Amino acid sequence: MKRFTILLMSCFLLIGCGLSPSGSLDKTSTFTPTILPSDQFAFFEHKEFRIQYPVSFETLKQNQLESKFSNKALVAFLSNQKSEFFTSNIIIEEVDLGSNVSSEVFAESIIENNKKQLNTYQELDRKITSALVSNIPTTTILIRFNGRLELSSDLVEYVQVYLTKENKGYIATSAYDPQDPFLEADKLIDSLKTFQLN
Repeated sequence: MKRFTILLMSCFLLIGCGLSPSGSLDKTSTFTPTILPSDQFAFFEHKEFRIQYPVSFETLKQNQLESKFSNKALVAFLSNQKSEFFTSNIIIEEVDLGSNVSSEVFAESIIENNKKQLNTYQELDRKITSALVSNIPTTTILIRFNGRLELSSDLVEYVQVYLTKENKGYIATSAYDPQDPFLEADKLIDSLKTFQLN
């Protein structure tokens, strides 16, 4: 039960997000999207986004998701390797923003909410990165952090990347046991680097 409770925390609602420019990169910038080896990563295409995920992971589409997932989840990818208390996963969620905001502003709002929602929140790494939104390179944030839903629960490590398009925000979250004996953390982080909006 504990492992599924952790999955619920990945969606964070936004209220009153401020307006900002699009966050698009300078038109003269060169950007090459990440494409991972097809023998290790499969493509998942959705009408709103695409992402690569480890081929060994199970895919649960929106109509297959149960109440253990956020109602904002569009798809979940679950590892077939189960650690003692947690199943590594990737979840893509859609949030209605009500207005247009940049991916960076959206990211900062979610990060602030993560700090409030998680006990023992600790930011481990933060990078400014780029991803495609409608084939246009856009600046966003890739962040790695850990925390507990409750003080008595196990520590989970998360990586998130955030993109916006029109009045919708998209959160790609990977979550895993930081003591993962199967060393899937690198695969999960690589997957998030392929996340882009159509």
